[in-house]
Amino acid sequence: MPSIPYNNLGYIFLKKQEYERATECLDNALDFAEDETAILRVAFYQRNHLLFDEDPFPKQFLPVETVAYCNLATVLAEQRQMDIALEMCEEAIYLSPESPLGYRATGHLYLEMDNFEKALESFSKALELDSENEEIRKERDYAESLSSQVEH
Repeated sequence: MPSIPYNNLGYIFLKKQEYERATECLDNALDFAEDETAILRVAFYQRNHLLFDEDPFPKQFLPVETVAYCNLATVLAEQRQMDIALEMCEEAIYLSPESPLGYRATGHLYLEMDNFEKALESFSKALELDSENEEIRKERDYAESLSSQVEH
């Protein structure tokens, strides 16, 4: 249970662009996590912008560790530490291979790195895991359009 407040605080600090404090809270969330799930918020980094979960009533229970790794990836991407951010996404995927979160975070990082083919692969995998999610479908379609522009 103690990891949930740390995760929430990390998200809040991330939103306020207080990255050092966000990292500290998210690290604490990982230190205290014990196979917990909760209704948590995830932020993504795409095209030099932070994308925040603005749903006023989130409904989906998410693995705390997975969310913490995805939010850490967002902090690291904002600090232009893309290789380490990708490692955080890999951890998220390893911990929750059935969750689209890690794949979405990875897709956003690849978009930022202009690797549109890898972004498309990541978003396609996320959509495969959550085929009803319209946000993921839009992200996949966006990556697909960028990928096809590069091919031509």
